[in-house]
Amino acid sequence: PLGRRIDPHEIPAGHVDLGERESSNAHFNEFDLSDPDSFVGKTVKGRYLITEMLGEDDCGFSYLGEDRIVGDRRVVVHILRNSESRDEVMSSIFADERVALSHITHPNVARLFDSGSYTDGTEYIVSEHIDGLTADDILQIHGRFAPERAGRVIKQVAYAVSDVHNERVLHRDIHPENIVIAPSENDAENVFVTNFGVATGEPGPGNLAYQAPEIIDGRIPTVASDVYSLAAVAYEMLTGRRAFDGSTEKDLRAAHRSGIPLVSSLVSGISPDVDAVFSKALSADPRARFVTAREFGDAFFAAAIKPAPVEKTPELPAYTSDIKVIDEVPAPEPPKVEFRSERIVSPSDFPNYREDGPAWTRRSPEPIAEPNSNWLKIAGIAFGAVLVLAFGAWYFLINRPAPAEFPTANVPMQNSNLGNTLTGA
Repeated sequence: PLGRRIDPHEIPAGHVDLGERESSNAHFNEFDLSDPDSFVGKTVKGRYLITEMLGEDDCGFSYLGEDRIVGDRRVVVHILRNSESRDEVMSSIFADERVALSHITHPNVARLFDSGSYTDGTEYIVSEHIDGLTADDILQIHGRFAPERAGRVIKQVAYAVSDVHNERVLHRDIHPENIVIAPSENDAENVFVTNFGVATGEPGPGNLAYQAPEIIDGRIPTVASDVYSLAAVAYEMLTGRRAFDGSTEKDLRAAHRSGIPLVSSLVSGISPDVDAVFSKALSADPRARFVTAREFGDAFFAAAIKPAPVEKTPELPAYTSDIKVIDEVPAPEPPKVEFRSERIVSPSDFPNYREDGPAWTRRSPEPIAEPNSNWLKIAGIAFGAVLVLAFGAWYFLINRPAPAEFPTANVPMQNSNLGNTLTGA
């Protein structure tokens, strides 16, 4: 076959065109904390193009970006605040957690793709972008969650957090904005936990209501503190209000001492088992809480879907049209019983009486009722009448006359044949 000349310009490049070197230097500039909006349009690590600023919170700034190597992949770039002030121990812990997070591929956890830092010490994290509404968005738009839906969402979040805990990674900042709910093709809800490895665990204005009491007191975060934060989110999803609310740490400590209202008193149709679950998960003592987030998720789901006990009402007779209204007939008065005496009977009248015996052995005997005098009169009259009749019958039999005796006469037989016959006989 004949050969064909190849134009070098037709060979596709095996790299990403980042433009001219002079113009690309601007993409590697350090992040300017005084002007966070200027970060839009820059490229992180020569790969992630920042397209939009998502917001700012206690942890830092969040930006929406595009992966220029993997097409159609959208990422979230977190610029961490005050990361340069950490000591060597905390910096080492966070570095190890980010390595572990980069290897976690959980269906309910937003993946961590990349991380790094600028020359001034400002750190950043690049994670997966989830297109959906946060739990905070749903609370603001639709209000509180239905108990069954809240149980399903919290159970998925609890399983995801527990699996990440098994990799020795804490979240430290569980609140409704870090729980994203996205619809799926089969009309089910996919729940994702975002911003792992972002927060340092220090309480701030945005997450103060969800921090455990030991975190507010300055102690280090633990698995129990993540369980507490998840329970606080579950309480808000069920009731539409925060379990503990306060603008300052002092106000929040006072709210912890006063306790929380029972969920069953705020929402109708809730089983009292939910109150028992929150009483344990929101305990001020970390040792009294659920051991794992998975254990809390199972207990909360079972209590949330359990219907409240229904009080039984007495059954009323069915209405029928055949009921006739008649005049009420007064009830007959009970017969009056006359007592022979009014002497009070004492226990000494009964030889077998025992103070410790059954109740029926300590009863006083019923008073003996005298017979009615009218019945005695009637019985006496009847008895007298019987005696009179008996005496009359006896007198009649004794004094009746004797029967009369009639004389016999010899009457001659007129019929000779008859006489012969008799004589012959």
